Order: sequence, then structure tokens, then C-alpha cells
Amino acid sequence: MRFLTLLIPILGAGSALAHHMATNIWIDGVNQGAGTCMRIPRNTDPVTNVYSEDMACNVGRNKQEAITCAANAGSRVTVQWRIWPDGSNDGPIDPSHQGPCAVYMKRMGLGGSGAVAGGGWFKIWHDGFRDGAFCTERLRRNGNKMDFSIPSNLAGGYYTLRAESLALHQGGKPGGAQWYIGCAQLFVYSTGGNSQPTDTVSIPGYVDPYHKGVLFNYWLNKTPSNYQIPGPEPRFSIVSSPGKSPIKVPFKPHNYGECVVKNANWCAVSPPRFTDTPGCWASSKNCWDQLDTCYRTAPVTGNSGCREWEKTCTKLQALCHSCRWHGTCNGGSKTKRSILEDRHGRFEKIKAHVAANKA
Repeated sequence: MRFLTLLIPILGAGSALAHHMATNIWIDGVNQGAGTCMRIPRNTDPVTNVYSEDMACNVGRNKQEAITCAANAGSRVTVQWRIWPDGSNDGPIDPSHQGPCAVYMKRMGLGGSGAVAGGGWFKIWHDGFRDGAFCTERLRRNGNKMDFSIPSNLAGGYYTLRAESLALHQGGKPGGAQWYIGCAQLFVYSTGGNSQPTDTVSIPGYVDPYHKGVLFNYWLNKTPSNYQIPGPEPRFSIVSSPGKSPIKVPFKPHNYGECVVKNANWCAVSPPRFTDTPGCWASSKNCWDQLDTCYRTAPVTGNSGCREWEKTCTKLQALCHSCRWHGTCNGGSKTKRSILEDRHGRFEKIKAHVAANKA
């Protein structure tokens, strides 16, 4: 089954079930869906080289995804971390993974374009060691959820939001700390401010492997009184843009309002309307073509949307087989039907091929 093949990268060499991944975001209490607006890496492995561009948004995640989520300046955001990205065996982050957490944002170009690695990042929140526990311990107690707010005076526009949790169970040596990083694509509506950050950092470059908070060995000091969180302090200096008024817009979906079914950053659109049997088969082919793309591009967060869309394609194909449109299937429609039946056979082969490559 395709569902099972999605888990194989997680269990591959060099990874472990104790690892975790940022898979979902909630915006003002609304779950955007598994993998939606997220730049999902191939597996749950951490980043350990702080000089790598992977420190920005994880391995190979410099590529922009198709869907962007909307939020207001001041919106409450929740990031969900999982040890099984598809949620099939949910459980708390491993208790050995103790360390701080942080959230950064970066203003992007038109339509969310631009490289995530490099300058322009500013920290909006962090949490280290307090009340006898590290941030990751509080995540475990909160269902692996990280809660914070977007600055209320942030100027509207496209942003990349970057969440990190740092595991220090192998700290104490350069390259031992494990960085778990997840990025989300957001469009922020201004709700009363039009400010830009002046204090920004480069990622990579915002921290080095010899920082006290990175070299820290959790097993030697489980209750540090003066733990130093890596990176800058959260700050957001106000610089108003003259001549521009803030935009007040209520929260609404952005970029995927026309999706019939959604799976992570894949979006199904309604097949073409039809009035006869040949048109029905053309519409059915469109449905199966979309499904091919869904299964091929489904990330490790799962393919439940693909399976939901497959039901639609199956029903549409059955309707075409019934020949209810204008009475009978003529020769041309039979030819189209044969093409679609062959197409469905190839689709099953595609799924098997993808499963073999994932193994």
C-alpha cells in the first residue's frame, strides 16, 4: 500500500523513531492540514552542521511550495511536531531530546519568492530552560505543540516562518547538537501596523558550534541555572513605512480556496464539465491525471487527500462506464474508455514503482 511506503524514509538508515518533524500549523485555532503550507523534508533526521544552508528550512527545502497560508499580524500560531509525520503512531517527543525552542520569520519577495537561506531572518520568540525544565519538555506536556504569536505590528506581506527545537542529548562536542527545523509559508495581513524588522540575522550564520548553548551537555547538567539560548534575543524594532496605511483584512484562506481536495501542498481542482460520453471520459482522464501527481508528490505527512480524491475518480469512471449520457457509447467513446482503462492500469504500475523507489 502507498500509505505504508510513505513511512519507509522515516525508518531508513541514519534515522530513528526518537527524531521528530514539524508537520502542521494552526492559525488562530484552525488546523491548516498535514503538510499544508509546510516545506516538508524527506525524513525526520536532524541537521547537525550549523554552517549548512539546510539550517534555514531543513534538507533540500529551499524550494517554494505551491500553497501559502494566511494569517493576521498578531495571529496566534501553533506548530505541531511529530515523531511519525503522518500521525499514524502519535506520541510525545522522546524525553532524551531536551533543549530550547525558537521561532524566526523572514520577509519574502513577490508571491513568496526568494531563497530562504541567507540574511533577513528575525527572531520573534524563544523558550529555554525555566521552571525546572527545557522548552522541549513543555512541548511533550503540550502534545508536541509550540504556541506563539506573530508580531501585532508586523507589515503585511509574504513571509517564511521557521520553527526550531534543539536536542542536546548528544551535545558537548561540535556537531553533536541536533537541530529540528520546520518552515511554513505565510501571507500576513497587516491589522494596524506597517513595521519592518531592523535587526536581522543570516541563517546559516546566526550561531556557531561553539556557542555555550550549543555545546551544552544535557546529561552533565539537567538543571542549568544560566542556560544561554543560541541565536539573538527576540526583538522587533519598529520602522514605519511613510505614506502607507495598514491593511485590515480578516483571516481567510489564501491560494487554495479553489481546492476540491487538498493533500499537503497538492490541490485537486474540479475536472471539466461534460454533456456527453466522450466528455465524461475526458473528465475522468483529468481526474486520474491529477491523482497521479498527488501520489507522486505526497510527502511523509501522508496521502489521505490522494485516497479521498481517488474515490472521486473511481465514481466518475463508473459513471462513464454506465453510458448514461445520451444513451449509448459510440465507437469513439469505447476507444476513450479503453484508453482510460489502460491509463488506470498504468496508474497502478506507477504506485508500485513509487513504492519500490521509496523502499
